[in-house]
Amino acid sequence: MRKKFFLERMEPDEARALIFETLKDLLTTDIIGVEEVLTAESLGRVLAESVKAAISVPREYLSAMDGVATKSEFTRSASMSNPVLIKEGNFAVINTGNVLPRQFDCVIRREDFWEDEQGIIIRTPHQRYQNVRIPGEDVLPFDLILERFKVVDGKTMALSIQAGVEKVKVLKRIKTLFIPSGSELRNPGEKLLEGEIYETNSFIFAQLLRDLGLDVSVEKIVPDDLHELEKVLTSAVKDFQLIFVSGGTSAGEYDFTAEVLNGKGDLIIHGLNLRPGKPFIFGVLDKKPVFGLPGYPGAALFSYEYVLIPALKDFLGIVNGEGLLEASAGRKISASGGEDHLFNVVVSKVKEKYWFYPLKQGSGPISPFIHRSGSIIVERGVEGIEEGQQRDVYLKNRREVVDRSVLFVGSHDLSTDLIKEILWGKHRIPLNIVNVGSLGGIMAILRERAHLAGVHLMDEETGKYNIPFIKKLGLKDFLLFSFLEREQGFVVREDCEEVHSFKEIAESGLSFVSRQKGSGTRLLTDFLLKKEGIKPTEIKGYENEVITHVEVGYFVKEHLADAGVAVRPVSNLFSLKFIPIGIEKYDLLVSKDFARDVRFKYVIEIINSQEFLKGLDEFGGYKQVFSEEPIFEG
Repeated sequence: MRKKFFLERMEPDEARALIFETLKDLLTTDIIGVEEVLTAESLGRVLAESVKAAISVPREYLSAMDGVATKSEFTRSASMSNPVLIKEGNFAVINTGNVLPRQFDCVIRREDFWEDEQGIIIRTPHQRYQNVRIPGEDVLPFDLILERFKVVDGKTMALSIQAGVEKVKVLKRIKTLFIPSGSELRNPGEKLLEGEIYETNSFIFAQLLRDLGLDVSVEKIVPDDLHELEKVLTSAVKDFQLIFVSGGTSAGEYDFTAEVLNGKGDLIIHGLNLRPGKPFIFGVLDKKPVFGLPGYPGAALFSYEYVLIPALKDFLGIVNGEGLLEASAGRKISASGGEDHLFNVVVSKVKEKYWFYPLKQGSGPISPFIHRSGSIIVERGVEGIEEGQQRDVYLKNRREVVDRSVLFVGSHDLSTDLIKEILWGKHRIPLNIVNVGSLGGIMAILRERAHLAGVHLMDEETGKYNIPFIKKLGLKDFLLFSFLEREQGFVVREDCEEVHSFKEIAESGLSFVSRQKGSGTRLLTDFLLKKEGIKPTEIKGYENEVITHVEVGYFVKEHLADAGVAVRPVSNLFSLKFIPIGIEKYDLLVSKDFARDVRFKYVIEIINSQEFLKGLDEFGGYKQVFSEEPIFEG
């Protein structure tokens, strides 16, 4: 008898990473194949192309409550000591989900008013669009719904259909073969002789693999014969893309799986530093991945669950999981104290600490349930969470996916979604994007609550970008990289006259939509107003704030505002007139700790990749000026 040995036993973490990288290299989109299916029939499929919204959700102003619709200006003077009467004709009864009448801009809940012979009485003032779902509250046209190489679930299907996506491109189901081996095995129902057992591993693992969305077939039992196993494997790689052999993986006299791979292909792993589950095999035969699982079901299940499942889930884009971890709030979260409040959040690990940030809230939006890492509860009687306060996060993603995520906090730019798509597609690393403006990004890096930030703050005195603000705030342990040059300008509809200044906007009575305070664009518009000697109150709607450039473009396109300031790509997306204001610098601010991380190396590779540069060209209005040498550090 010829003595056999295990190769050097591999650590499970190393094995998982090696399996994932090999699967990614071998099972490319071209090898697996792509097909287009109806969105309504895409449940459980892996996306071959990212899904983006075609229309906004919702498309109109909708009531978020049962009550009455009215004008917010009628409510301004209301208080507990000064009840206000709103007369008949100045309000309309409305139910949840109804379209808001055009003459009204807020909804008063049923429990917040009292009926009177002349109308209704209220004791609390209401803001514009209070208790109203605004157009695009969930997603806007061109918003990223789900990245390629992620699995479509019911929430993704629902939002995609609402957002006008009729069909999606998905990977074809991966053809997978499970091969039970062993001369002692018999099919269920056959008579057993001494030393024989029924073959049942195929029932366990075929179902487990099908649960991952694989197209699984089961081969007939292969006896312990080197030439027979070699024949079956050589045939299998012609018709299947993924192959599993059960049994014959150890170092016994009749264990031939490793021998076939070593002789005919490439034996990559033979043995894990794991008990039970040591006799695990992974290799490649004719460019097809081949796995060998121990014959004992317990050992096979341990190696499958501990090593193989994480690698397969990463490759197939399966992120769902459950768990509990303690994390700190990256920003203040407000809540009323009368009831429990639930918040969807993204969570990332910065250095050795977990930080969470809230996503969109409300009863209507679906997108936060797609993009979340988990959720938190603010208990009744607690009026919100202070910045830095710890909370239990109920994870909805696998812990290992959370641990490798990258946290981007700062100013919105279309390029960040592009990085998000490619980073997941190439490396299965999530990019959690939190748009809080440039100043918020700088503060997040200062307080070690983000890995990187996008910033474009212009100093009024010097005209320089970002560095003056970083100096004033006393940042330490950071690197600032040039990233993009982009053009900011006024955007108006094609049927409107061009505007070249805020003076023209004020004189013509045009309505304006602003970016949020703390954003680089808001600092720019505030600066231009000051320069022109115009008060914000002279610009109709200047107090109306949105978070992103895309929202500015959408509001102008849909006649929710007449003008705004945004980057040129937004005018291209929404077919708007663009009147240039000037070129600005959009830089990347990175913590020094993260700059040494392999994940930042991946980000740099993406920024310099042809796929990213092509995406920028398609947007228009960008110039990539990235250099691996920082322009400023501290």
